[in-house]
Amino acid sequence: MSKRAWLAFSIAAALALALCRQALFDGNPIGLLIQCLAHPEGLGRDPLARMLMAAPYTLAPRLIAAGFYRLSGLVSYSTLVAALQLLLWAAQTALTFELVCALTDSPQAAALAALFIGAQMPLLLCDAPYNLQFLRRSLGMPFFLGSLLALAAERPWSALALLEASIYAHATPGIYLLPWLLLGEAWRGVRQPARRAAAGLRIVAGAAGLLPLLLGVGAAPLDMRFFRMGLSLFQWVVGGFQLAWADWVFIAEALALIALALQRQRGRRWWALAWKSIGIGVFFALLGTCGYEACMRGWPPQRFWLLVVRSQPWIALYFIEIAGQLALAVAAAEQLEAGGEAALAFVVILACSAYHDFVLRLFGVVILAALLAGRRGWAVAAALAAAALPAAYRADPQAWRGLASALGLHGGLFALPAFQPALGAGLLAALAFGFWSARRSPGTRKTAGVLAAAAVFALVAVARRPVPPRPASNDLRRMAVWIKTHTDQNALILVSPIDLLDSDTVTGAEAFIAEAQRPVYASNYYVISAMQYGALSAPLAARLAALGLEFRPFKDWNDYRLRLRLLDRRLTPAKAAELARRQGVTHLLLPDGRRWPGTPLHREGLFKLYSLR
Repeated sequence: MSKRAWLAFSIAAALALALCRQALFDGNPIGLLIQCLAHPEGLGRDPLARMLMAAPYTLAPRLIAAGFYRLSGLVSYSTLVAALQLLLWAAQTALTFELVCALTDSPQAAALAALFIGAQMPLLLCDAPYNLQFLRRSLGMPFFLGSLLALAAERPWSALALLEASIYAHATPGIYLLPWLLLGEAWRGVRQPARRAAAGLRIVAGAAGLLPLLLGVGAAPLDMRFFRMGLSLFQWVVGGFQLAWADWVFIAEALALIALALQRQRGRRWWALAWKSIGIGVFFALLGTCGYEACMRGWPPQRFWLLVVRSQPWIALYFIEIAGQLALAVAAAEQLEAGGEAALAFVVILACSAYHDFVLRLFGVVILAALLAGRRGWAVAAALAAAALPAAYRADPQAWRGLASALGLHGGLFALPAFQPALGAGLLAALAFGFWSARRSPGTRKTAGVLAAAAVFALVAVARRPVPPRPASNDLRRMAVWIKTHTDQNALILVSPIDLLDSDTVTGAEAFIAEAQRPVYASNYYVISAMQYGALSAPLAARLAALGLEFRPFKDWNDYRLRLRLLDRRLTPAKAAELARRQGVTHLLLPDGRRWPGTPLHREGLFKLYSLR
């Protein structure tokens, strides 16, 4: 296959994998921003909408929303959003392919890297945040990857311009790369006096280009108690706190896989770049851990630490992910081409990464180590052992559960692929393919291996496809439509508990408000708003205070849910009447099981709406 054919295959495969797990229209803020433009008299007074219309972080969504609003008379904005999402995914896949090709000269490795981002294969993180993802995260990725391509081609001005554009489109991950790029320019000026002036100009241009964004986000929140409360829910993405030991084992296994793959590539021209990328991830992770403690304890200089934690530094582990994906794509492509019998079995284990199955990944570490050491028999033996694990579990489930309990693991471990018959069958089929492939020519092995890998990822993606929307989500959608058509534009909806429009449903607060075209008094999004929007979140904090929420850090997510339920129980008819009188609340949305005096104005499945007038 030609390089162009591999590129077309990579784009098609990556988009198909992404569509298996991710909706094209996913409740992003663009829908709400369009409705703010269309209905300023109703939504223009909503503090959440005003915050989104003014925040530096939402500059790109606002520009897109303005453009889509002008076209909404011709095409529905949901269609426009879906088309933009597909375009961004295709661009991100194509640039990933080109980047890997530029670094490795291997279209097969580039195709595997495209499969990795399409399937969202996490190595370290709970998810792989800048693989093919929802729209907000996708906006800056074509610019970011273009910047990496320019760096690889030693075009520093192009790299800087594209990186700045990626930061304004979506601050991360570009914000983590910019300091490294500017430090590199400073080092270039020291080592190459002839280029000192140009390097200095790029440093000044890079800093000046970022200055408006820093000025926009650098203001301290008005109430640090409110900020710390929201920050406590970001412990993982800011400082790496609250990880279970099984998570650390999964991370350690990922580091072992990356180290094994990179060790084999020593001397390649991209080897040093991969380790620099890993260094960026480690540096920001350590900085985030310090930043979390600094903000919680009030260490000076507080303005600096606020900027640090608001960048959610542990997401910079993506730079380890991208280096690892590159190294593993090259390693897998080489082993498939070499005819390693267990090579495809290793790909099966990589494809199951999204399950966070640390038992299965342990077998993957052994298989890769054996393949790279030329011990193909050992690799086959490890794959056979992994395939036999489901049968061993079913032979004596009680013994296995007892062992898990002794190790402090919960029963959900045995729902993971390592203990499922389908995984055993898949590994055996992969081994059969490996023995077939080993007897073919290198050219056949190269093409057939990548195509078989695509089939593996497709099967895993289909097995992991999202469940249909919950009845509650559909009921909320219908309730939003009813509110839009049966209430006046001055309506203000009090939702209790405030996480009723929880973002883990396909509705979410932003999508509910956009559909209803009416503001809500408060939602769970308000609780974390200071982390992302700083001082702009002050009106949201005032509403939560009026509801009676105490501003102190949450111990964990269970404490968060418990305190929101307590807030709901404290909402009495007298309190609701006070909010109606002082805050202009006109309606109350409750779950159907919540007791409340009077007759509901409307019922919709699991929810009911009361008038407070």
